[in-house]
Amino acid sequence: MQRTLSRKNETTPILSPRNIGSILAFVIISGLGLAWLFFFVVIPIFAPIQYTLQYEVSLFFDLLTAILILFAVVYNSINMTSQLARNRSANSSVESEEKNGVVQMQSVKRFSLNQRIQHVWLIVTVGICALTGFDQYYFDSWGRPVVLFLGGLPENMNLHLLAAFFLGVLVVYHFTYYAVSYVGKRLVGQPARLGMIPSRNEVSDFFADMKFMLGSGSRPKFAKYSYVQKFDYWSVYWGIGILGVPGIILWAYGYSTLGGLPFIFHTKEAILAIFWIWMFHFYHTHLSPAKFPVNWTFLTGRLTEKEMLEEHPLELDRIKADGE
Repeated sequence: MQRTLSRKNETTPILSPRNIGSILAFVIISGLGLAWLFFFVVIPIFAPIQYTLQYEVSLFFDLLTAILILFAVVYNSINMTSQLARNRSANSSVESEEKNGVVQMQSVKRFSLNQRIQHVWLIVTVGICALTGFDQYYFDSWGRPVVLFLGGLPENMNLHLLAAFFLGVLVVYHFTYYAVSYVGKRLVGQPARLGMIPSRNEVSDFFADMKFMLGSGSRPKFAKYSYVQKFDYWSVYWGIGILGVPGIILWAYGYSTLGGLPFIFHTKEAILAIFWIWMFHFYHTHLSPAKFPVNWTFLTGRLTEKEMLEEHPLELDRIKADGE
């Protein structure tokens, strides 16, 4: 089902407030990531080292986080430059569908209410886990006033465990829902799709998209989810697994269990996850020039037909063919 929206025709010059805000946001999150890399990965390399299993596991996570930060900075830089260049190119011509300064747009459903509730559930539980985890990890610096505001260490930990429990409930519900839905549709002969399952096209789409952003070739046509969104999606559940299992061990047996390895896994993966969310997920979902300052689709569940045509043309074709 489609809805008709209208808005005044607006151009987006390179130095528009929207683009400037996007650039500043990118510089800030990239700067924070690179600063962490310098102070917590590069500088410690020159400190005296005692090679232990704990050190090597910690170093592995630090290097993996550093690689992801560098990848995010480079990839996002290319993406932003490409978007700004396309914006300027688009502003040099007048679109044929404009009439009297008003653009008519069809709104297309992208996410169901169920999906939106799950997303908000994920945001809330991950946010609480991050706050109540890092305020303990950095208790001797900025964490102390946060812990005290929340009622002290016992109350802070209880809130952390409660949020973690509901996050686990969400994970179980999420995969159960889609598994049952998929099998149920197949049993009654209805079309069943699992759009987040990676395919052999992801690698070729990545290289084709890189060529497009660098000014060569055409943009690959994506279905409901692009290779970026699939990688983003699976990184969440990979991260939850790495966080969850050590977290349960810490809760049951304490911080010194297994030589402190569960604590290292839990905290280092949490740092990696937060950097990835801020530097990659937030940029591509909310902070890029095309989305800044916020993309409300996670609440409304809808995109304009123009946005769908640009970002998910194969999904738009399917929606029209199915009469949705």
